[in-house]
Amino acid sequence: MLKINTMSITPGSENNNDILKFNAELDQISSITDYSYSLNELVTIDKSDMSLEEIRTLYFDKAKWFINRQIQLLPNNFRPLVFFRVRAGIKTTEDLTRIKTFSYPDPKYCTSNGRANIKSQPVFYCSLDATTAVKESRFNTGEDYYLGVWSIDFNDVISCAPIIPFDLHENHPLKSLVIDENRVIHAFTKEGLNNGEKLELLYNILSWQFISETDPYPLTSFLSDEILFKQHIADCLYYPSYQFEQKNVNFAFRPDFVDKYFRLNKVYKYQIESFDGVNIRCGVFAYGIVENDKIIWNNINETEGKVFADFLKLKVDS
Repeated sequence: MLKINTMSITPGSENNNDILKFNAELDQISSITDYSYSLNELVTIDKSDMSLEEIRTLYFDKAKWFINRQIQLLPNNFRPLVFFRVRAGIKTTEDLTRIKTFSYPDPKYCTSNGRANIKSQPVFYCSLDATTAVKESRFNTGEDYYLGVWSIDFNDVISCAPIIPFDLHENHPLKSLVIDENRVIHAFTKEGLNNGEKLELLYNILSWQFISETDPYPLTSFLSDEILFKQHIADCLYYPSYQFEQKNVNFAFRPDFVDKYFRLNKVYKYQIESFDGVNIRCGVFAYGIVENDKIIWNNINETEGKVFADFLKLKVDS
């Protein structure tokens, strides 16, 4: 379970302009039923061949308001955490001793949208759970993959955009984050926001798109680009994992944040030997450790094989 403590966020006088603008936009829509219909159109209209600007125009025509929520995470929330990232399809021309090889991809390799990036704009995808990172990599058996183990060295607050649906099951491990989102909406209401129900509907429908939208991810890639780059609302966003029954969380970080504050601790070379839809069997062959900003590779040994197996909680052959 992801447990985080957030700095107190209470809408006050500094938010009044946003509250007034939000009401002015959503007051144009007479009822929650009409707004629900408008948002359903936004989701169901085929956007696969639309340009980014066309999607942006459609979005503001139907949604009226952007989901500019962020929370500030304290340094002690991130420093103890371990982040896992999988690299696949590494080219023979890439240098396996470079840390950069296992970080976010070069823009020239970003030839299509991802769930949290537009094409040609890389982000650093990662997860707090190694098994989630492996499953999200859409693996093929018999191919080489690399699992990077990363940490953050940062002493300031980190701005994050949570993309978590409100109507998750009560026992869902991310439910505590949903409660925080509801708290913010209710605080807005106390400040005179009379469209809180519409705000909750907007946030909920768009959050579910991060779980359900399929390739080429026209809406979620647009939203992510606005959050991370165009408006720079946050340095990262996080959303439930599609590949892991939405029970774990994925992160997408801005590249400049990764360059400054992420540290690669270790990387493992492995292959997927079999997958029956539930259980994965892996073979792990080598591990790399970082010395003087270079990765030194070693053949896998019993100790590192066990560490890898413990990370993934899977059957592993070494």
